[in-house]
Amino acid sequence: MLYTVTLFAHSWVRWALVLAAMFTLAISLVALRRGTDWRPGHARLVTTLDHLAGVQLVLGLVLALWASPIVSAAWKGGWAAMRAEPVLLFFGVIHPIGMAMSFGLLRAGTARVARRTLAADKHRLVTRTVGAWLLVVTMLVPWPGLPWGRPAARVSTSAAVTPPATPLVVDAPAAYRARCASCHGEGGDGDGIAATSLTSRPRAFRNPAWQRATTDERIRAVIIDGGASVGLSPLMPAHPDLSATELDELVRFIRAGAP
Repeated sequence: MLYTVTLFAHSWVRWALVLAAMFTLAISLVALRRGTDWRPGHARLVTTLDHLAGVQLVLGLVLALWASPIVSAAWKGGWAAMRAEPVLLFFGVIHPIGMAMSFGLLRAGTARVARRTLAADKHRLVTRTVGAWLLVVTMLVPWPGLPWGRPAARVSTSAAVTPPATPLVVDAPAAYRARCASCHGEGGDGDGIAATSLTSRPRAFRNPAWQRATTDERIRAVIIDGGASVGLSPLMPAHPDLSATELDELVRFIRAGAP
């Protein structure tokens, strides 16, 4: 439950933080160009940005240190596991360390703003700090489509589940490796590298009894809305950003018993 709630909050606070940063950057650029004085509203924008960054950092630390089975698997598997699985390397090392450093950069910059006296210096420093932070964060977000991509926004939806009329062209094994293999295993036996960190064992797709008992609709529901939506483990995250083609291809892949 901690993992699901924290992951959801982490996803949405991210967008609140990015929007606040973009708005602060735009206001500072305009103020710098017009030679506007440093006003209380400018200070409040910087303070709000700092507070949002602090909340996001705490959520990220909860995931990295306690809640995330992916991060836990990366640390347990060590460098060999991370070299073999890019998802573990990204979420176990690159993302948490990079984001922590980016928030340190942001906090150091905003602290320097408070010490400046000239309005132009303050606006210029805010522009440089927030602009650099946005650039770094953009490179560290697990955007959909990347090998370690995740949904841009974690929301429950049942849209885009109708099988496509056009031929299937998505490389399902690649989608499976990016989102599923770390828990369910490369062979679909529930023995992924993150499985040992989970309190509830991931589903083994090769199990004949499970294949007979489940339906394609239920598989789709679990993939899109997450395990908790159908009474299964909340550690199975939702993937609402999958297209109809991707979803249909994954269902066929699972029905085949995995590779």
